[in-house]
Amino acid sequence: MTYTVRHIPYYGGTYDPKTKEEIHFKEQSAQVTLQERKERQVALPALYGWPPDQMYAFEGCLLVSPDRAEAAGAGPPFS
Repeated sequence: MTYTVRHIPYYGGTYDPKTKEEIHFKEQSAQVTLQERKERQVALPALYGWPPDQMYAFEGCLLVSPDRAEAAGAGPPFS
């Protein structure tokens, strides 16, 4: 099943201590595919490709939704 993970920031962004550059977050989406009955953990910087050598400060929400076409043919979630 493929899921879309939307990051909707209320405020915040990245800060590069070397250059003193600050970049404010904008809404982002990423696709995550899971096999049946599997789970996956991934850090937000890895999921969205944020630079690993920077600092992050933010607050917001994550919305996770399944691909509608895949979900329609998947049947009941528990059997």
